Amino acid sequence: MSRAMETLVFLLSSQIGSRRKQAGMGGRSIAAGSMKLKGMIKHATGSGRSVTYMPRPGDGAPRGVTLIPGDGIGPLVTRAVEQVMEAMHAPVYLERYEVHGDMKRVPEEVLESIRKNKVCLKGGLKTPVGGGVSSLNVQLRKELDLYASLVNCFNLPGLPTRHENVE
Repeated sequence: MSRAMETLVFLLSSQIGSRRKQAGMGGRSIAAGSMKLKGMIKHATGSGRSVTYMPRPGDGAPRGVTLIPGDGIGPLVTRAVEQVMEAMHAPVYLERYEVHGDMKRVPEEVLESIRKNKVCLKGGLKTPVGGGVSSLNVQLRKELDLYASLVNCFNLPGLPTRHENVE
């Protein structure tokens, strides 16, 4: 299993554990949830373990998702998410576009794809340094009228951070 995949499994397992602790469930339930998730990932990577059936929401028809791997670790992270989607047999198909932070503008076909699909999985895009240059992240926000950035954050047990008890 790749390092990015192991990190994603760890983060998802930690989140499952945190939510179960809040609900008052014991440590065995946390471990069972974590093991089930790891089993699903192992199946996607070819170890032959079976995946639990997961009902599909809606009519079950595959949904288009615009994928922009981005720069830096973006391609590693988006590939790990792709592998999780495959392991879950998620009813999605990805429309991949190569967009990088050193481009002057986001190509119009990418914007059309995002508008059509209404879902975009985007890795980080390099932000140019220096005044007067607009980053592609800002261009996407303005073009798509996105002015809220909601991020699910939480502390990992045993990891010292600047802010404690973040949920």
